[in-house]
Amino acid sequence: SFNIREKLSELGRKFGLKGSELVAAETVQEAREIVSAGRKNLIINGDMRVSQRGTSATGAGSSFIYHTVDRIKMRNNGGTTARYTNTQSTDSPGSEGFKYSFKLEVTTAKGTLTSNHYQGVSQLIEGQSLQHLCFGTSNAKNLTLSFWVKSNTTGQYSCHISNWNNSKNISRPYTINTPNTWEKKTITIPGDTTTVIPNDNGIGLEIGWCLATTSFYNDGTDGSVWHSTSDAGKRHSGQVVEFGGTIGDTWYLSGVQLEVGKNATEFEHRSYGEELKLCERYYEYSSAGTGRFYTIRNDGISRGTVTWRTVKRATPNSVTLTHSNPAGWSSASVLGKDKYGMDFGSGGNYSNFASYSCDAEL
Repeated sequence: SFNIREKLSELGRKFGLKGSELVAAETVQEAREIVSAGRKNLIINGDMRVSQRGTSATGAGSSFIYHTVDRIKMRNNGGTTARYTNTQSTDSPGSEGFKYSFKLEVTTAKGTLTSNHYQGVSQLIEGQSLQHLCFGTSNAKNLTLSFWVKSNTTGQYSCHISNWNNSKNISRPYTINTPNTWEKKTITIPGDTTTVIPNDNGIGLEIGWCLATTSFYNDGTDGSVWHSTSDAGKRHSGQVVEFGGTIGDTWYLSGVQLEVGKNATEFEHRSYGEELKLCERYYEYSSAGTGRFYTIRNDGISRGTVTWRTVKRATPNSVTLTHSNPAGWSSASVLGKDKYGMDFGSGGNYSNFASYSCDAEL
């Protein structure tokens, strides 16, 4: 019989780590995961290109809120945590094809953190986008998280992945070794064979980067395997750095990719138009094309409908309109269950529509 693995091992020319892993793969599925064929990045806007809300925001860090870069959310609990200027920065690992990053710069230094205080950033992923991971079955897929990070504050930080709806969490550490230098980090997460991810348009997994916490969420016990979220002391296991202690401290994030398998592959660069469309499922802003809506009722109320460019994840949490008209704003409301637009009216003969924003974030 002819054994191709044996023959390849006899070749004098090296074929690299990935080549060795590919040759050793025992199934087609394993080989596919090694090369990550097809669509792979579960993170939206991982290259930080889309920033519909604006490119800079002050006072960031006081709550759970999106400030600038789409799909990257501040996480905070506690009044003594740091406050930041958050920007979509052009300081990025450009040689790797990334032109932007998510930047935090401390403007108010943190005080003493107590009790259940913590701070970080995260991305929330819809459950129905994660069913192929097969969590809760014996075929649960391993995941690899890779990202580029930079800070003037070196040391050990942590990432967590949380299945909040089913009360499971895992935390893994990473280390920033050199100050003010872009470094790539790779973290492998085992598939969870015991707990499913909800198959709906709510939160499936949260991918988070901890910046600072207390022993309440990091009591020294091992959180590197899937555990119950009731074990709060494991939630940010491995976090050593308490970032935010000095005004001017900076932390940057770019090139984030979450993919199936045990290997970090090259970043999946999608087109800007495609990335924007993915972001607009959660938040959409438009200032293009002022529209004039004329009176169609006898009581002097003009009405018009604006259709979202992208169908939303769910009924929008909030809608903001800007306009001008001769007699004042009358009403605005979202039409339908979760998808298409708004109905609005104004006193007078017409209303000039200027811009809108629509928020359906997780």
